[in-house]
Amino acid sequence: MIIKKFNILFLQVLFAGLLANVSTIQAIVYGKSFFVLPAFFRPASPEQIAALRYQLQVGEASKGCHQQFTVTPFGGGSVNSSKHLAEYFLPYHAGNAKTLIAGELGSQAVNNNSVNLIAKYFGVLTAPLPADGDPYVTSDYTFQSTLTFEPQQTFAGVNFNYRFHLSRYLDKGFWIELGLPLTHITNNLNMTEVIETAGGPTGNNPVVPAGYFGNMTDALKQNAYSYGKIDGPVTKLGLGDLQFRVGYVYADESHYYLNTYLGILVPVASKPTNEFLFEPTIGSNGHFGGFSGASVGVRIWSRCERSIYWILDTAGTLLFATHQLRSIDLQGRPWSRYLPVFLSDAATQMNPGINSLTLPVEIVPDTVRDLNIAFVYKHEGLHAEFGYHFYGRSTEKIKTLHSINGTLAVASDLNTEFSYSPDTVSYIYQDPADNQNTHNTKSYASINRYLQINNDQSSPSGEFNLEYQPLTDADLDLTSAAHPPVISNVFYVAVGMHLSNTTTPFFIGLGASYELPDDNAGINKMMAWLRMDLSF
Repeated sequence: MIIKKFNILFLQVLFAGLLANVSTIQAIVYGKSFFVLPAFFRPASPEQIAALRYQLQVGEASKGCHQQFTVTPFGGGSVNSSKHLAEYFLPYHAGNAKTLIAGELGSQAVNNNSVNLIAKYFGVLTAPLPADGDPYVTSDYTFQSTLTFEPQQTFAGVNFNYRFHLSRYLDKGFWIELGLPLTHITNNLNMTEVIETAGGPTGNNPVVPAGYFGNMTDALKQNAYSYGKIDGPVTKLGLGDLQFRVGYVYADESHYYLNTYLGILVPVASKPTNEFLFEPTIGSNGHFGGFSGASVGVRIWSRCERSIYWILDTAGTLLFATHQLRSIDLQGRPWSRYLPVFLSDAATQMNPGINSLTLPVEIVPDTVRDLNIAFVYKHEGLHAEFGYHFYGRSTEKIKTLHSINGTLAVASDLNTEFSYSPDTVSYIYQDPADNQNTHNTKSYASINRYLQINNDQSSPSGEFNLEYQPLTDADLDLTSAAHPPVISNVFYVAVGMHLSNTTTPFFIGLGASYELPDDNAGINKMMAWLRMDLSF
């Protein structure tokens, strides 16, 4: 009775929260630094429950067995989602675009304001830098390329599940269950680069100084980046969430059944490191959790040995807060995490901003909801199922655990000098290693603007004075590092056969699903699985 009351209350709270959060789903998401894959084999997900209807096996194939061990190999990957998923990561929204134009300060793209990434920020340099205090001639730096992204994901693994019916009679009573998946995931942004102008003063004779790069492909995977790299496929192998649940069967008759359960999730896989953009995640992404669910089935048609059942499964999971590393942009400037920074006013070099703007944070993921509706056809040992699954996940909430107030600043290595002609502007190179100069900062720089933005300055007496202006916590855009809310629709089929004429009852079946998210915060993907159950 206690379990029943708690389940009803818990599910009411969770689904009230679902209705409150549906309206927050965004149409298009872009500029994100982190992606969370929905956990496989959640309490009521299709691969977990399809063709695994214990109640429909009682008296038909179980032969009074109280235990069941299930092995489920599975695999799949993303389908037709490259444009949508590319835009999730790219720093602008342009109708599911998947390309970026990168260019040095003298490139055609910079001159006509079509550039998406200032290559200088990433360490691309195709001509030697001038001496400290000498003019910086932008026309010497003409590199330009087009980056194309075709994100893909593949996964494979095997799930292990053990169930033990504790009560003497199978048509009522308590049961316990343990589940643990082993998963291998490969994420790949599939970035390709087409160089349109090689660089240098004439556009075809680049001279790359030591410590710099001649293209964006090398720059985005440089060793100086501790986080946020882009470098081909990224793989992860690990155990997912250990699920333990306790349930109770209230009724199991030939024409209907009802049972509920409570459970806990224990994360086993390691937390993401954020070393690479689009890093794989396994399980609930390092969060402990508790869940509650229910399953009800009603026979809606029967003739001779044939039956059709309508089945409803529902589960709500409450995930608890945990600490992780996340890369965070500045307010209103996607990908500003890649801007170069000074660590202090006394710094002798510029540092990659991605290293300083990847911070320890507290992640509160809130709730995950699963709702499954299926029709099951039974004929002797045959089990055929068609279903629809709803998946909903709340937006992540983030709180920083480390303050950046005080020293960190967006770096500039150019002074701007205006001549007597209002149409003429010259740029003077300032070597950051020259401690005799006050370090220039450019707090309002963005990933696609540099020359058009002034260095930080003050003029209390009407004079032009440069100043060192550090960033504050208020400059951080925490939403850039938080995964947005997700709603996905999953359609699936499963078919199998109970082999009950053997000494030990056995079931073997196949299933497949197709997932269609409401927006680009999810992945269009296909999944297939093979289920093998042994009852004893």
